[in-house]
Amino acid sequence: MSFFKKFKDRLTAPSARIMLQLNKNSFELGEYAEGSLSVSSDEDFDAKEIRCEIQCVEEAKRMKYVNDPALNRQVMREVTESATLYSAKPSFGG
Repeated sequence: MSFFKKFKDRLTAPSARIMLQLNKNSFELGEYAEGSLSVSSDEDFDAKEIRCEIQCVEEAKRMKYVNDPALNRQVMREVTESATLYSAKPSFGG
């Protein structure tokens, strides 16, 4: 096997399917999320770990004064603000 093929194989992701099934669709902050993670592939590949990235993002609409350059003054507008409440990257090895 040539050097470039080995290098390409290390940088190319395998053709695989990943399915994450949780026991419900929404969770309270601090509540445990339980479920199963399934990985299947038609080709063989080596993996050191599988990681599932999880984020809890809260979005809210509120009225806020913003600068309007056309009017050259502050005007009240509805804006959407978001905040990341929780973020984790649990990994599975084996």
